[in-house]
Amino acid sequence: MSELKHHVRIKADGVKFKKRYLAGLVSTLLITGYPLSSPAAPLFVVDDEHDQNLEINGGTYDAAFSDWADAVIVANGPGKKINASDITINTSDAALDNKAVSVENGATVTLNNATINGGYLRSSGSTIKLNNSEINTTLGSNVLSVSDNSSLTLDNSSINFVNDQFGYALTTSNGVTLDINRLTTNGALYIADAKGSLDNSEINHSSIFNAMGVDNSTLAITNSNVVNNNTDSGTGLNLTNNSKVNFQHGTIKSAGKALGIIASEFTGNDLTITSAQHRAIEASQLSKLTLNNSTINGTIGIYANSSEVNLTDVNILLDASPTPISYGWGLWLQNVQNCTGLCGTGTITRTRIETKGNDAYGMSVSAGAQATADDLTVITHGNKSTGVNLSGSDTSKAASTLTLTNSNITTYGNEAHGVLVRNGHDKKVNHAELDSVTITTSGEYSGALGIWEGASLNASNLTVNNSGINSDIFYMRDGSAEMRNQLTVENGTLENTEGNGIYGHGFSDILLKDSTITVKGKLLNAVTGSDVKLDLDHVTAKGNITAAEVSNANIKLLNSSNLTGTVTGVNSFDHQGSVWTVTGDSDVKTLRNAGEINFADTAGSAGRTLTVKGDYVSDGGMLTLLTRLGDDDSLTDRLVVEGSTAGKTNLKIINDGGLGAETNNGIKVVMVGGESNGLFELNNRVGYGGYEYLLYKGGVTDNDGDWYLRSTYKPEAPDPEDPVPNPDPTPNPGPDPIPTPNPGPSPTPSPDQIHLVEPEVGAYIGNQAIANQMFYLRLRDRAGESLFNQPKAVGDFASTMWLRTEGGQTRSRAAEQQLKVRTNAAVTQLGGDIVQYNNGESLLRVGVLGGYGDAHLNSHSVYTGYKAKSRVKGYSAGLYATWHSSQDLEQNGMYVDGWLQHGWFDNDVTGDGYSTISYKSKGFSASLETGYSLRLADFPTASWFIQPQAQLSWSGIHADDVNDKRGSTINSGDQDYWQTRLGVRTWLRGTSPVNRQQIFQPFVELNWLHNTEAYEADYHFAAGSRRYTSSTAKDVGEFKVGLEGKLMDNLSVWGNVAHRFDDDNYSYTAGMLGVKYQF
Repeated sequence: MSELKHHVRIKADGVKFKKRYLAGLVSTLLITGYPLSSPAAPLFVVDDEHDQNLEINGGTYDAAFSDWADAVIVANGPGKKINASDITINTSDAALDNKAVSVENGATVTLNNATINGGYLRSSGSTIKLNNSEINTTLGSNVLSVSDNSSLTLDNSSINFVNDQFGYALTTSNGVTLDINRLTTNGALYIADAKGSLDNSEINHSSIFNAMGVDNSTLAITNSNVVNNNTDSGTGLNLTNNSKVNFQHGTIKSAGKALGIIASEFTGNDLTITSAQHRAIEASQLSKLTLNNSTINGTIGIYANSSEVNLTDVNILLDASPTPISYGWGLWLQNVQNCTGLCGTGTITRTRIETKGNDAYGMSVSAGAQATADDLTVITHGNKSTGVNLSGSDTSKAASTLTLTNSNITTYGNEAHGVLVRNGHDKKVNHAELDSVTITTSGEYSGALGIWEGASLNASNLTVNNSGINSDIFYMRDGSAEMRNQLTVENGTLENTEGNGIYGHGFSDILLKDSTITVKGKLLNAVTGSDVKLDLDHVTAKGNITAAEVSNANIKLLNSSNLTGTVTGVNSFDHQGSVWTVTGDSDVKTLRNAGEINFADTAGSAGRTLTVKGDYVSDGGMLTLLTRLGDDDSLTDRLVVEGSTAGKTNLKIINDGGLGAETNNGIKVVMVGGESNGLFELNNRVGYGGYEYLLYKGGVTDNDGDWYLRSTYKPEAPDPEDPVPNPDPTPNPGPDPIPTPNPGPSPTPSPDQIHLVEPEVGAYIGNQAIANQMFYLRLRDRAGESLFNQPKAVGDFASTMWLRTEGGQTRSRAAEQQLKVRTNAAVTQLGGDIVQYNNGESLLRVGVLGGYGDAHLNSHSVYTGYKAKSRVKGYSAGLYATWHSSQDLEQNGMYVDGWLQHGWFDNDVTGDGYSTISYKSKGFSASLETGYSLRLADFPTASWFIQPQAQLSWSGIHADDVNDKRGSTINSGDQDYWQTRLGVRTWLRGTSPVNRQQIFQPFVELNWLHNTEAYEADYHFAAGSRRYTSSTAKDVGEFKVGLEGKLMDNLSVWGNVAHRFDDDNYSYTAGMLGVKYQF
């Protein structure tokens, strides 16, 4: 017996052993070395009758017949153990009940480096361990079956079905504990009533059923792949009956459903889940799916019905190459069971969904489900596909809801939608909230957002980029009076480069706030039968608004909004504190204007009409029209009110290339068909080429209630006196027949209309006059009595310096007396002699001079009341020379004086309502003057003198061409200005009774000035020019009175006041002071 403990040799020659043959030899039996075969009984058994444990090392063991009842290895009973290493067990595949290993009732079997060909392994209430082992079978049944609180430990082992035979590699039931590592099998796994782990394993099965089923079990899976290779159907991993699976790092793949979750919970991380032809994941019956950092590939992504779905960092790609499937979806959440709590919900974070087929959905939330998605990216490529869909059903008890934030939705197919929100027949209002979402569509007839059947959507910080032909940013459809579509967008940036903004079908309420929307086509298209309310609140919108004839569209423009485009067919347009830029003919039924309505300022576009088919009411609103300023037939934008007008409207006119012309009745800019109770007032200056236009109610002869622009003014005729009969004295006797009295006086005829001229004309003319006259002077203006200070001896040179300042005001008229021009000017000049020649009798002086002047001008239209202001600052430098025939103040004598100066000037013109125009002018001026002094009489204390004078002056100062920023170029002409003066001065010369060296000369001077040219301004424009001139008469009279005095031998002073006048509203009043010092 002792030899058998170490080695037993059994020949495979048909010897049969009964069950108890090896019993009672030793407590542990070691069997090595040789093959055994058994026809009907276990080769190795450990049980209550055979209580020894077995250690089997090596050998091949065959059971090659069909009528045996037990396994090759049997362990039965608590603590019973069989350890087998490096063995091969061959069983017959002919009998389906053949067992290779059977472990029961608390026993343990450990197989190391074992190979089992055919037969099954069973464990009930026991422990079975397979390490580095291999099971090969052609049987289609449960190869490894573990049940009844058994424990299975498997490491680096494989279970192989040969000849493509289907079967379960592993099945569990009734409280099994699993510790599986590095399992490789092409059979299926069915894990029921178990808990444990599956690591680093490969389940590579092929059937129409599950590659791995988990029922009422808790399982942790890591670094494993579960694959069903059936080409038509089958499931990869299927969870049922409150199972919980945590799957970390691996692959689930199937031609059919890759992952099924029924009333269970699945958590996955770093997974690739692929379905070739079906749903990659399906969760139902209050299941929970949590998936992180994973990829889903296939034709359909995730379908969750009445379940909870949590996705983070998941990538879903629906691409059934080579032919993408239609009607697929990346993620579909439903709540068909109408459950409450977390079921029927989805929480999506940093997830990307891409679909390739037609009629596909990136994400769909329906039948009362609720979803929250953040940082979601959805891309669809197929026609009629939808990025994100929210819808109802026929039976759902709750509304479907969606919250979408920080996400990007892109569609490429035709007739696709970025986000679609719609109701079902359950009459629940499904609602979506979007924040910081970007939607991009490029297909024809696509829509960025669709709101249908009375659904509701609110969006903030929304960005939409549409580029498809005939596409829409918002597609509103099938709302009813009871369930209107509701859309609110705040802080949106919305653009459609090829299509439209809003398609309105059915009943819809739309609010855009703090947003911009720009479209190439229609901003709003309200189709037949629609009822659309569109409120634009602090919105910048570009596009046309159209409403079909049988529709009801009501528009509000609120809170500093800007709308650019046409509006046609609209029922009401309420315009409050905003700007509507009209780009073409428009019509509305009623219009309220409490903002600005501006016809677009595009060159050559005048001639458009805004028609109000009902009433027009303005609450201080602005209306801007483009008008080609000319005569009565000028092209103009026009407001046409078929009903009545009320309230005040400020009217602004922009010239559209008109050259200005005289009008008769005027240019009709507002037409009123009903009661013309509204007031229209010009808000700006209207003019061109010097013509000024005013706004009048009614025509010249017909007060028709329309409003006209006229460039003419018709003074009101004075009320005629009542005719009074003027009979001759009554004769006595009376004449026969009695004469009829002649009435008188005749009624005053109606005055002619006057062409209106803008006041800037007076400013340009006045500036030209100022520049040419600013530094004009005479000998006595410059030197006073020039003989007060003179050399004392022949040949002596006495240098002098003089200073004079003059201030005055000019009043004149221009442009046929229409413009009153007033100028206030001040001039200071300084000079001194640099050359003197004294021969004892005559005296010659030559000197230099310079000056600075500053003038302010006001030009005022007597008819329009408009004003223009200008300022001229001038500088000059020049030479002068004076010759006196006698140096003796008491003697008669002649003088000749001349000067030459160059001046340059800075000019500004600012008209009411216009910007300042700045320009420069420069040129030379010169003068030649002569006079002769005669001593008329002597008195005890004074002498009386008279001096005839003559002067010829020339000025050639001209301005640069001036662009008035309104289309005209203005110049001052090229003429030279000549003036002649003939005058006489008379004075008394006397000495001071206190100091006989002091001499005083009070004087009076009269002058006649003749001007050869009027000052002018020439307006040049594309089609010609127009000239305006000053109204100053050519002949002007002057009266001057003053005093000259010699205070000491080397100091003299002088001063005067002067007044010029003509018979044509010209006057000049000035005062002057001068001082001269001789060194």
